Amino acid sequence: WGLHQFLVHELYHAFQHDLEERQCQEDGRMMFVEGAAEYFGYFLTEKRFPDRPAVTTLLGDALNDHQRGDGIDQGNATAAAAALRLMVERGDLAHDVIMDGSLFHSCARSGEYGPDVPSVQSARSDWFKIQAHAGSYRFDPAVVSNA
Repeated sequence: WGLHQFLVHELYHAFQHDLEERQCQEDGRMMFVEGAAEYFGYFLTEKRFPDRPAVTTLLGDALNDHQRGDGIDQGNATAAAAALRLMVERGDLAHDVIMDGSLFHSCARSGEYGPDVPSVQSARSDWFKIQAHAGSYRFDPAVVSNA
């Protein structure tokens, strides 16, 4: 599972079209560049390993990382992927935009999803508010409705 997820994560970087555009290089780099690759890795790997559902595996791993002191600001791609998942669950970002790589067309991560956008700021601050529930993981319902 881990090797497959890693390889898919790295492959995703090939779909990130705006990486060479100078004005897009720094804005939202960790949360969007690494977070989207990690997100994609979890969801595509789930197809090969259906016994490890993407959402609960991602959120469980993110919660464990948070408990160890790792987060987006520490360069943790899983934390960044959890923030993107929170945006998806809040309706601020479409799952398909991450999965098909179109998030990286026309510098969307610098404009529509730039660091000053309230929904992005909120996801960055709330990504770790995850609960264990009946053997799986999910965001605290209050955090999801806090859009």
